[in-house]
Amino acid sequence: MIHPRVMIYPGTTIGKCVEIESGAVIGATGLGRSVGPDGRHWLFPHFGDTVLEDESFVGANSVITRGVLGSTVLKEGSRVNAGVVIAHNCLVGRHSAVSIGVTMSGSGVVGERCFIGSSASLKEGIRLGNDVVVGMGSVVTKSFEEDNVVIMGNPARRYKERG
Repeated sequence: MIHPRVMIYPGTTIGKCVEIESGAVIGATGLGRSVGPDGRHWLFPHFGDTVLEDESFVGANSVITRGVLGSTVLKEGSRVNAGVVIAHNCLVGRHSAVSIGVTMSGSGVVGERCFIGSSASLKEGIRLGNDVVVGMGSVVTKSFEEDNVVIMGNPARRYKERG
């Protein structure tokens, strides 16, 4: 179900039983910038796409930008709460949940069945293993590719094995 006032840009693929709440923006261009020889910043065009697989959910006022050259993907059954920003070329794994106010910078990968706590920030290019829990407000500046761990803090550190 696509609620009123949702903006879906061209190049977006939406699977079966997907719900997108009001105010969400899917497939917009992200920052993707370069610096020219004169020192001026310019936006690099985004030629990629956005894929919302079957049974995924996007909460109100969330923004999911399309890939620069590849794809930004919410895998099957993934859930993104309200006010979340997912930048270009990110992948949110199957049945993972991203809580309210999370910011996920470009080219990050969240494994399967992960939980990202409210207002966490994930630096560009980080990778999380499967079944990882990120504590509320954590600032993830490096990858945690080990499965079944809880990470938290600023900067985020391994807290314990999930269990």
